[in-house]
Amino acid sequence: MPAQDQEFIKKLQATFATEAQEHVQVISNLLLELEKSLSPAAEITAIENIYREAHTLKGASRAVDLSSIEKICQAMEGVFAAWKRQSASPSRQAFDALHRTLDAIRELLSSFAKKSGRPEGPWLAELVHSLDALQSAEPPARAATAADVKPALRSDVDFPPAGPIESKKEIASEPAFDASRLTSAAVPETVRISTSKLDSRLLQAEDMLAVKAMAASRVVQLREITSSFEQWGKEWDKLAADLRVMRRESEQEKAANRSASRSGLLLHFLDWNLNYVRALENKLNSAVAHAQRDHIGIGKRVDDLLEDSKKLLMLPFSTIADMFPKIVRDLCSDQGKEADLLIQGSDVAMDKRILEEMKDAMIHILRNCVDHGVEKPQERKRLNKPARAAITIAVRQVNGSKVEIRVSDDGAGVNVENVKKSAVNRGILPASEARNLSDRDATPLIFHSGVSTSPMITEISGRGLGMAIVRAKAEKLGGNVTVESQHHAGTTLRMTLPLTLATFRGIVVSAAGQMFVIPTTNVERVLRVKASEIK
Repeated sequence: MPAQDQEFIKKLQATFATEAQEHVQVISNLLLELEKSLSPAAEITAIENIYREAHTLKGASRAVDLSSIEKICQAMEGVFAAWKRQSASPSRQAFDALHRTLDAIRELLSSFAKKSGRPEGPWLAELVHSLDALQSAEPPARAATAADVKPALRSDVDFPPAGPIESKKEIASEPAFDASRLTSAAVPETVRISTSKLDSRLLQAEDMLAVKAMAASRVVQLREITSSFEQWGKEWDKLAADLRVMRRESEQEKAANRSASRSGLLLHFLDWNLNYVRALENKLNSAVAHAQRDHIGIGKRVDDLLEDSKKLLMLPFSTIADMFPKIVRDLCSDQGKEADLLIQGSDVAMDKRILEEMKDAMIHILRNCVDHGVEKPQERKRLNKPARAAITIAVRQVNGSKVEIRVSDDGAGVNVENVKKSAVNRGILPASEARNLSDRDATPLIFHSGVSTSPMITEISGRGLGMAIVRAKAEKLGGNVTVESQHHAGTTLRMTLPLTLATFRGIVVSAAGQMFVIPTTNVERVLRVKASEIK
């Protein structure tokens, strides 16, 4: 392949990696939606949408010569086609297999992004075969998982070119795929840009605060100069009476001698000096006025630039929330539980940096909801609860500059007695105090490191670190977290976080073994002083 064509393929592949992740996420969300009890019409629509997403991803993979993903998508497309024909129906086993297949595609995309690849081998044949089997009425109990194919990862090979996986007739019947769509698939009003560039834009905008501060400093300096004219005027007024006497004497001498005296020359210079200084004062006052206007104008522009730059880093909560439904599904599947996740306010925008910090914390919270809160279907039925638990994430903006994230479930609630025992064992509080502690006061003990309600350590929880991490993350960002729980009625956790991260320029100072940051707006100058010079 000519070097020019290879370079074009690389550009297409770079764009494909990002868009493919979006297609995979859409397919995952649609599968989660399809697992719910939908009306026949809604189910048909969901299957059709999934089929189209898989078909689009298959065509895009072929266009950039990524045959591994193309073959997987071809097999998935066959499953969805069978669902459309109703020759096979969606089942729990099929959903599990398809979610594991999407995990395998994610791994492929991840290895591709790292400029490594995975050769076609037995793992691919097994995965495709398991998906082909799902097209029958009796799906297999288990499809190949992402873990099964993980050992095949290699960093020294590239993705092989696309192979002949379809008949000519089938290929001819499909609509032609235009590779140029990959570079122009975004809506005209949007553009893809690296977040690192946005971070750089914000830092540059913050650097402009120094320009704003310097403009303010110049205004202050000019005003200090104008104040010196006031002092000069007071001193001049003290001489007013003497100058009047000198002026009368000079006029008398001039009338008598008809020649300029020394006093007359001095008075002439003083008159000139007065006019000169007054003119200079007027010019300086005008310069102060202009500097003040420039300061206001520059300040507004810098503030607007900084605010707009911060908005560029504002992303909807859905940026991290899209993965949560699948996380809950996988956790429930591993533990034989059932739960629906409802997300409200996913369009609320927050600082990208806050979202990145809170993503892991939210995963810890959801793990706790499923592991400690949600009961198994049989237990829920015994308690007259629906077999499927309900977990809700509600996000809303409060007080203009803060956002509240509320995570609630209708599970068993916090086992307060186990919390007290764990806290006593960890030495957080004495046993006598624990006995007298109310349930309401004991519940927040879950935020202490090492406190856990689980009697055993599992892969999901049990070490008592999850909630401690949640509180540490929230407090690090300048927020707080609270918890409420009722026995057999569920648990509600509230996090209040800033909408954006506060930023300012400061000078780091070390004193008494501690570090402090002093805002530069409160610093006139910085000097190095020797200890011997301090008295």
